[in-house]
Amino acid sequence: MTQLEFVHCMMEIKDIANQQQAQRGTTPLYIFDNPSVHLGKDGLQMLIAGGINEDQLLHIATYSPDFNKPIEHAFGSLKAAFRNYLYNSCQLGGADVKPRDLQHGLNNTFMKITAASVMADV
Repeated sequence: MTQLEFVHCMMEIKDIANQQQAQRGTTPLYIFDNPSVHLGKDGLQMLIAGGINEDQLLHIATYSPDFNKPIEHAFGSLKAAFRNYLYNSCQLGGADVKPRDLQHGLNNTFMKITAASVMADV
């Protein structure tokens, strides 16, 4: 992934995250690990110009497994929801996979990820 592709992806995520977090009454926080596409100064400036505040951006330290817990928890939850949806659709429903239904299920799973659910997974 190039830095420009990363920025475009983040702009799409930003719009969705702002909507979802507004419903919760919170502001999104974007946590990045250390690949070069996340660290470039041009990319940072493009994110800020695109409406992400600098105080919403957090780079975690190299080799910091405790900081990776929220990321691993989120991806683990989303992967489990994806597997369950595919199993229920394909095994039980005759392979009728509907992208909109999958998107809805993943969104519901994502909205359930909280600090408490991450800490319970530690």
